[in-house]
Amino acid sequence: MQPIDEATAKLRGTRVTRALPPQGFQAGRPKKPEHLNAIASAKWDELCKMLRQRGQLTKGDANILELFATGYSRWRACNDAIERDGVMITTTVLDNCGEPHQKQIVNPLIQKAAQLENSLRAILVQLSATPVSRERTKRLTPAPPRNATPQPGSVAYALLEEEQATTTKPHSATAPEPFSEIDLEAPIG
Repeated sequence: MQPIDEATAKLRGTRVTRALPPQGFQAGRPKKPEHLNAIASAKWDELCKMLRQRGQLTKGDANILELFATGYSRWRACNDAIERDGVMITTTVLDNCGEPHQKQIVNPLIQKAAQLENSLRAILVQLSATPVSRERTKRLTPAPPRNATPQPGSVAYALLEEEQATTTKPHSATAPEPFSEIDLEAPIG
């Protein structure tokens, strides 16, 4: 038996025996973690403001907001280091004889920054903060019914034909036209 709300129980003349599950999330502002640095804290505030303006901010968003804010701070630090040190960095390697040599390699922070970008993008999608994900979350009302006739050979067309065949009676197609007056002089037979 499914749980019912209080109004339905009263209408039926029964009482509520089980509580209904919560209907949606309660709006609220999550508590900002104290350990966030200045960049992460600013990003936290920016995301909270955006979600609050859309009416989508809840207290349960604290963990994902913290992940995004700290990830964004790390991504910015990686990009700052890449700008400072360059895309190619010089490192010291030892040859077979143990002699040190200088070698140019691609900065390993580039790979780390790319990983962080992918993580940040995934979190933005979950928060509906990208153009595509925002469009998907707007579709809360069902689409209006389509009045287009299905294409012949499609499943929808076959279902429509089947429905019409079962609702149409065979003798109704050749039903005589109704008459308006009785012809008394017409021969019977």
